[in-house]
Amino acid sequence: MSLETKVALVTGGGSGIGRACAIRLAEDGAKVVVSDINLEAATMVTREIQEKGGVAIGVAMDVTSESSVLSAFDTVQKQWGRVDILLSNAGIQVVYPFEEFPFEEWQKMLRIHADGAFLSARSAYGIMKEKGGGQISLWGVPIVILPHHIKPPIALQNMES
Repeated sequence: MSLETKVALVTGGGSGIGRACAIRLAEDGAKVVVSDINLEAATMVTREIQEKGGVAIGVAMDVTSESSVLSAFDTVQKQWGRVDILLSNAGIQVVYPFEEFPFEEWQKMLRIHADGAFLSARSAYGIMKEKGGGQISLWGVPIVILPHHIKPPIALQNMES
């Protein structure tokens, strides 16, 4: 599939799945915005894309900060005037046994996965609506694995057993 006329922004693009997606989008012809909380990592992926003949810029973006997200999208608007594809991929993996999961870690994970997806999607939507459309893909969804003896939706029914 050719994406030659498209601009794609990937959150969490400095490593892992986000890095792989940014590279693939560039291989398919998109201009890619590699965004990451770690600007050095985003820059390395940007260089990798450019060395393979792709077009990319790296931007620092903390998806939990509204001003950071707005600033990153403003940079893209100034550079290319549009965003056609948002791949909201920024996320962290926090692993604890369910009953030991610290609430602070849960909140941190939700800020990144949920608030980050919201802020990124809202910013992209405004641009896409103005330009006539686009695609928003939200990948950073937290998954909670409950202990085997807890069966949703009646999870509290047999807690004593």
